[in-house]
Amino acid sequence: LPPQKKAKGILRKTEEYFRVLSEATNEGTAIHDKGVIIESNQSFAEMFGYDLSEMIGLHVEKLASPESMKCILEHIANGYDKPFEAVGVRKDGSTIICSMVGKPFKYKGRTLRIVALRDITERKQMEEKLRESEANYRQLFENSPAGIYQIDFKNGKITRANDVFCKYAGWSQEEISSLNIYDVLSEESKKLYLERLEKVFRGEKVSETAEYEVINKNGQRFYLQLHNKFIYDAEGNVIGSDVVAHDVTERKLTEIDLRQERDFSRAIINSLPGWFYVVDENLRFLRWNDNFIITTGYSEEEIREMSILDFHHESDRSAISEQVKQVFLLGENAAEADITSKDGTVKTFLFSSRKMQFQGIQSLVGTAIDITEKKRAQEELKQFAENLEDANIALRVLMNRRDEDQKDIEEKLQTNINDLVIPYLKKLKQANLDDRNKNYLNVLESNLRDVLSPYMRDFLSSHKNLTPQEIQIVDLIMKGKHTKEIADMLNVSVSTIASHRNNIRKKMNLRNSKINLRSHVLSIGR
Repeated sequence: LPPQKKAKGILRKTEEYFRVLSEATNEGTAIHDKGVIIESNQSFAEMFGYDLSEMIGLHVEKLASPESMKCILEHIANGYDKPFEAVGVRKDGSTIICSMVGKPFKYKGRTLRIVALRDITERKQMEEKLRESEANYRQLFENSPAGIYQIDFKNGKITRANDVFCKYAGWSQEEISSLNIYDVLSEESKKLYLERLEKVFRGEKVSETAEYEVINKNGQRFYLQLHNKFIYDAEGNVIGSDVVAHDVTERKLTEIDLRQERDFSRAIINSLPGWFYVVDENLRFLRWNDNFIITTGYSEEEIREMSILDFHHESDRSAISEQVKQVFLLGENAAEADITSKDGTVKTFLFSSRKMQFQGIQSLVGTAIDITEKKRAQEELKQFAENLEDANIALRVLMNRRDEDQKDIEEKLQTNINDLVIPYLKKLKQANLDDRNKNYLNVLESNLRDVLSPYMRDFLSSHKNLTPQEIQIVDLIMKGKHTKEIADMLNVSVSTIASHRNNIRKKMNLRNSKINLRSHVLSIGR
C-alpha cells in the first residue's frame, strides 16, 4: 500500500483500540480540543448524566464548577499532568467530586488533551463523615465527664488518655503514656485483668464491661467500671481496646458494706442455736438457716417446695394453721409443737414468731429451739419431786417417832437421876466435907442438872469440835469460875487452863475478838 493509505489504516486501528480500551474501563475518559470534547466513552457521559451523543461537542466549562474550571484551565496552560481533584457539574445541576488527570498529545497536527477521571464523591463523603466522626470522638474524648483511654494489648501500655482518666490515676498526660495498666491495678484486679486478657487472646467471648480496683499515684484506692470496645487488626485479631471508665467507688463501697452486712446477718442467723425461718402468707419458706437444714434432714431444694405444715403430724396441722393465722392477725405468738424430721424423728420445739415485711411481702419470721431434752428433764424432775415428797413424808414420820423416843428417854433419865442420884448428893452435902470436895459436889450436882437441860444439849450439839476437857472448862466458866479456881479444881496449872481458853476462843471464832468468853457462852442459850 502507499505510505499515506498505510498510515490512515494504522490510525483507524489505533482509534478503534482507544475506543475499545476506553469503553472497557470504569474510568471516564474523554478527548477535548481546546476545551471542546471530541471523543468520550460511555462512563464519562454517564458520570455527568449525559447521553454519549450529547457529550460530543460539549465544552468542558459546562462540566466543572467555576472554581474548578479556573484550576483546570491553569493546569492545561501549564501542561500539568499529575492527578488533582475538581468539582464536576452534572446535567441536572448536581455536583460530583472527581479525581482527574490530563495529558496533551499530537493528533493530525493538532495538540489535543486526553482526560481520565474517577468519581470519588462517595469516598470524599465517607472521608468527610470520618473527619466529622473523628472530630466528634475527639470532642467526646477531651470533654467527656468519664475517663477515656486507649490501651495496646501487645505491651499493656496506655497509648492515650483524656484528662479525666489522668485525674483518676493521679498522673500527668506525659507520665501516663509510659504506664502499663497492670501497674495501677490492685492484686485482685491484676488477676481478673490477666484472666480476661487470656480469654480474649484465646478467642473466647468476654463481657465488654468489667470493674477493677485501681491504685492511683498517691496510693489511694478506688473502683472503676470499664466499658471496652476492642480494636482488631486486618486479620481479625484483638490488638487493643478503647475504654470508657466511670468512677463507681461510692457504689462499690456501698455494695461492699451491704455484702458485709449481709454476711454478718447470715453469720448471726446461722450461729443461732435453733431454727430461723421466714414464711409467706401461703406458709411457703422464703429463708432459713443452716440449723433448719441440719435438724430436719431436708435439702434446700426440698425445703423450697415445702410448707411449714409439712413438718407437723397430720393430726396437728389444723391447730398449727390456726396458730399461724393468729400471728398474721395479732402480730406475734409463742407456742410449743412437735416436729417430724425427714428420718421420722419427732422432737419438741418452742416456737416464737412475729409478723413483718420481708422483701416487700407480708411474712412471718420465726425462731424455734429444740426443747425435747428440757421437756424430758422437766418430766424426770417432776417424777423425782413426787418421789422426794413421798420420801419426805416417810422421813417426817420417822423424825417424829425419833423425837418421841428421845423425849421418852429424857423423861426416864430425868426421873432416874432425880430419884436415884440427887437424894444421895443431898446426903453427901450434909456430910462434913472440906471445901474442895464441896466444890466437886456442887459441880457434880450442877452438871447433872445441865445434862437434863435443853440448853446444854444444844450447846454440845453445836460445838462438837470441843474436847471433853474443853467442855469441862466451858462449864466451869459458865458457872463464874476464874482461871485459878478452875486450875485448882482440875488440879492443873494456870497456864494449861489459859491455853485451853485460847483454843476454845479459836474454835468459837473469838480469837481476835474482844468479846468476853463467859458472856458469849451464856448468850448462846438465850
